Amino acid sequence: MAYSCRRTLIQKGRTIEEFAEARIITVEGRLGRLRYIAYGLESLLVAGILLWGVVGVAALVAIPLGEGAGEFFAATANVVVGIGYLVLYVLWTIRRLHDFNINGWFTFIFILPLINFALWLIPGTRGENNYGPMQPPNTLGVTLSALVMPLVFFVLAAIAIPAYQDRTNRAHVAEGIYFANPARVALHSSCQEGNLAIKTDNALLGLASPTTYGETSKVVKSIAAAGLSETSGQVTITFKAVSFAPEGAQIVYRGECSSSSMTWTVTTGGGFPAKYQPRI
Repeated sequence: MAYSCRRTLIQKGRTIEEFAEARIITVEGRLGRLRYIAYGLESLLVAGILLWGVVGVAALVAIPLGEGAGEFFAATANVVVGIGYLVLYVLWTIRRLHDFNINGWFTFIFILPLINFALWLIPGTRGENNYGPMQPPNTLGVTLSALVMPLVFFVLAAIAIPAYQDRTNRAHVAEGIYFANPARVALHSSCQEGNLAIKTDNALLGLASPTTYGETSKVVKSIAAAGLSETSGQVTITFKAVSFAPEGAQIVYRGECSSSSMTWTVTTGGGFPAKYQPRI
């Protein structure tokens, strides 16, 4: 097979060793074990950071545009990041196979789980092979990355996975709060207009029926507004069964109306975890 690369001659005593240029994004040439490990784990870390940011952006998108828009954004971003990582991983795997003189078409076998770890262990051929000269000796940075990155990756994964779930849970809580905001505004307006009474409900406030919200949300079961007196009312957010709380968990906003504003307090019930209780 023909190959193209710049060669560097390094003389050690009487022996002259020939090395190819170390390049990252290419399908040509070879890739040693340490560089393969370092490149793979560093790119996986970058992909994880990008996907971490996607969760937050998707939550922000979902609040004004709806959950479907947030999910579409998250899915699209996941596909883009995933494809980008996969392309790089396949390029590096092809070159890793070249390093021990195997055709890159065998990549479809070596990217399988568990089997791919063989590429961390199999040494490359010494000197030039059908795919070109060896790469230059590993720098200190490459060596440290290959040795330290596995540990860093597992430590960060142990931290990031729970944090990712926590951020997702908070996004679900934020969705319920967002849906409840119009009800709180409607109660305040009704109080200021002197129309607030015990019989006040969603219909009298011009809101959708409580269970309508559950038809469009995967986490909110209902939003119910109610008058408690001529000067007080409450909005109850009831959640479906979610990862952080059982079905029926609630956030309850209670408002006390004055001449110019409505003062709110918040409580929770039905097994809603205190750590996610919103602040006023």
